[in-house]
Amino acid sequence: ALGSAYNMQQNSVEPMETYMKRTNTRIFTGIALVITLWLIWTRLHIVVLVAMPWWGLLILAVVIFFAIDYLLAALFRARS
Repeated sequence: ALGSAYNMQQNSVEPMETYMKRTNTRIFTGIALVITLWLIWTRLHIVVLVAMPWWGLLILAVVIFFAIDYLLAALFRARS
């Protein structure tokens, strides 16, 4: 539903505020990932293209995504 998200662990419905916080965190994480990858790419694209296969770059992007996601989640938890 639009106003709630189903939580599988507790078999309950989350309030809209919690759902929006998670959505905002995902959006901020995505934006931070794009900015981080862009900064890395503009400075190191020649080295990355020469020394790393495409799947290595993909793995690196996933690792960076999870690191940024963890840091942003910790930041938002600290503010709550």
